[in-house]
Amino acid sequence: QEQIGQLLILHAKSGSRVVRLKGGDPFVFGRGLEEVETLDAAGIEHDLVPGLSSALAGPALAGISLTDRDHAASFTVLSGHRADDESYDWEAVSRSVDTLVVLMAATTAAAVCRRLIAAGRPADDHVAMICAAGRPEQQLRRARLNEVARDGSPFPSPMTMVIGPVASELIRSIPPMSLSATPSRELSSERG
Repeated sequence: QEQIGQLLILHAKSGSRVVRLKGGDPFVFGRGLEEVETLDAAGIEHDLVPGLSSALAGPALAGISLTDRDHAASFTVLSGHRADDESYDWEAVSRSVDTLVVLMAATTAAAVCRRLIAAGRPADDHVAMICAAGRPEQQLRRARLNEVARDGSPFPSPMTMVIGPVASELIRSIPPMSLSATPSRELSSERG
């Protein structure tokens, strides 16, 4: 991360217009704050452009709504890297939120699910694992919390895990989304 900050400063001070493009939103587990602080400390002016987090895009591309009027009035986003963190309040997360979205859990999914079950989340709660969301190789795997906890095998990365009643239902009226990079005719004709 320090090297990235130094490159941003070096190129900006040389007069180049620098764009730091990050996957997802730079402020959702993206270390964007660190880069902003680095630029601020160096006195470099910058603009921020928010991104679309895989916490929202992944489930949507898989046909999963994170909230539902009847089953899920709340959701939270967790880092899968916290699976072994003893100081994390797993009980609060497990019992107070309808839908959990866990990012970066390809190798820790089983540990996260075990923590949630131990903290009181129903073992038969629904889980959807969206691997490579938005890519041609996107996969959707569905199971129960106790099945993922017991399995222990890693999933393809990147993986977004959705836990809760909404993970059992797919929005069938939404056609598969295309992420074509080809601009529409209107857009391409406007740009000449």
